[in-house]
Amino acid sequence: MKLTIVIPVYNERSLLPQVLERVGAVALPEGVTREIVVVDDRSTDGTREWLESFAQARPGIALRLHERNAGKG
Repeated sequence: MKLTIVIPVYNERSLLPQVLERVGAVALPEGVTREIVVVDDRSTDGTREWLESFAQARPGIALRLHERNAGKG
């Protein structure tokens, strides 16, 4: 079974490394794999650039980048 965790972000550069570390460290039951999908809503604080390099180095991290800010909801 696969557990997919979706993390929406917008200008979260300072907090995102800690969040991803904590989410990745949670122990899962036997037979459950983890997929983390991070959706960036066109951040302007360096979040997007950091995520691009981070996701390349980490299997199990899927990155989705919005071309324009979609706002809440």
